[in-house]
Amino acid sequence: MQKLEAGLGPVARLYHEGTVDGGESALAMLEQSNPDGHAFLKEASGRGAELHSTEDIEPLLEVLDLQRCLMMGLASQKVGEQVATWHRDAQQRRYEAIGKNINDTLKADEVGLLVISQDHQVQFADDIQVFYVVPPALNEIIQWMRDQQIAAQSSDTGLEDGPGDETPASE
Repeated sequence: MQKLEAGLGPVARLYHEGTVDGGESALAMLEQSNPDGHAFLKEASGRGAELHSTEDIEPLLEVLDLQRCLMMGLASQKVGEQVATWHRDAQQRRYEAIGKNINDTLKADEVGLLVISQDHQVQFADDIQVFYVVPPALNEIIQWMRDQQIAAQSSDTGLEDGPGDETPASE
C-alpha cells in the first residue's frame, strides 16, 4: 500500500466487492468474510481512508441466488439457458451499480482503492484513471495462463505469436 500511495497519493476512499454498508459495519462484515482484506482495509481506514458501500443489495442478492441455481445443475436445457441469461442480466446491473456507487462517492483528484475479483466488468467513469494491482504470485499465474493460451492458439492456427495483452502491475 505504501508503494501505491507513494506514487498516487494517500488513499481517501475504500471499496470492497460485496459490501452493502460503509464504515465500521462494513469492516465488521469483512472481518468474517475476508480476514486478509479486513486487515488491509482497517489499516487504510486508520490512516483516514473512508470505506464506502459498493453494492446495491438487490442485484447482489439476485446474482448470489442465481449462482446457486447454476451450481446445482438444471435438468432442462431451456431452463438452464433462461437462468444463465437472468444471471448475466443481474450481474450487469450489479456491475453498473458498483460503478455508479464509486462514481458518486469518489471526488475529483482523490485516490480510491477497490478490492474486487479480477474478472469483474465494472465500467468506470471516463474521468477515473484505473490501475490494476495484483500480488506478484497472482501476476505470475496470470502470465503463465496467457502464455499457455497463446501457445495453444499458435499450435491450432500455426502462428508463432498471439495477441499482446498488458500484464497487471504487481506490488
